[in-house]
Order: sequence, then C-alpha cells, then structure tokens
Amino acid sequence: GQRVAVLLGGLDVVFRKAVATSTVTASGTGTANIYVNGASRGSVTVYYDWMTAGGNIANGSALFVRYFHDQDKWVVVGAECGP
Repeated sequence: GQRVAVLLGGLDVVFRKAVATSTVTASGTGTANIYVNGASRGSVTVYYDWMTAGGNIANGSALFVRYFHDQDKWVVVGAECGP
C-alpha cells in the first residue's frame, strides 16, 4: 500500500510584525496587514482577547501578532502605545 504523511497540527511558533488596518477592539477583533521581510503579505483578522486593559488599538498601530494553533487564529501579543 501507499503511505501518506499527514501533519497533525504543526506547532511552530509563528510571530509576525503587523500594522492594524482598522480599530482593533479590546476583547474583540480587527484587521491587520502581516509583514514578512519588510513587505505586506496581506490582511488577516487579529484577535485582541488577552491582556486588553490598554483598551482599543488604533488603526495604523504597529503590532506583534502570534499564531495560536490551538485557537486557529492570530492574536495580538503587543502593540505600540496610542497617542
């Protein structure tokens, strides 16, 4: 018979730089462009559902996002301070 490799939930830690393209609401979501090697690679939904005491994140803010495989989503783990 033929054998086929099946990847069951790769767990590589993926951090990316991003820039918010909408307001990212505390305990909610927003959109952001992901950057790889300094170039935008397109828009994703980002979730701001952890450590949200700083309130909403303004459109245009620089972000650090991490892909959480267990939740299957990009989560904001850092953001520049607002004005």
